[in-house]
Amino acid sequence: MLVYFEELPLAGRDFVWQLLTLDEDCGCEPDGPLEARCHVQPAGPGRATIEGRLSGTVLLQCDRCLRTYPFRLDAPFLVRAVAPGVSGNGIPADAAAPIFEASDLDLIELDSPCVELEALMREQLLLTLPEKRLCRDSCAGLCPYCGASRDDQPCDCGQKNTVSAFAALAGPRLGKTKNK
Repeated sequence: MLVYFEELPLAGRDFVWQLLTLDEDCGCEPDGPLEARCHVQPAGPGRATIEGRLSGTVLLQCDRCLRTYPFRLDAPFLVRAVAPGVSGNGIPADAAAPIFEASDLDLIELDSPCVELEALMREQLLLTLPEKRLCRDSCAGLCPYCGASRDDQPCDCGQKNTVSAFAALAGPRLGKTKNK
């Protein structure tokens, strides 16, 4: 959904829609529709503020045991968007102004004075997902020797295989050469 800043009323406009599919490279899939709600408010020539919420459930894969688990999203966001040639504070970009200020951290620079809301929602989804994806904090993961899930049953093959994969590194070492 493409929104042009100059077509927005001064009071802004509300948008509500559902994301039914996600890109393959996002590392998750929706478990039902994801709802995106946002309010786009003009903030001067070539600028807009986009405030909203992304909610729903996605299926993630646990980094330890590789099981799929549901992850509930309820993520508010606030983004300031600027068109080319305009800085976040309204000063022309070529004017003598600091390159970045602390308030510019939520700023996105666009190629034109319009924003693709669906692409912005997908970006917000990726920012919301956990960096370390765990089905639960106490997940024991997979056995590094046999690959069995240590959550399903205890595995003693690690105690049988006491030879470390790094044992080969304990062999002969090259001596240090002395400088004369």
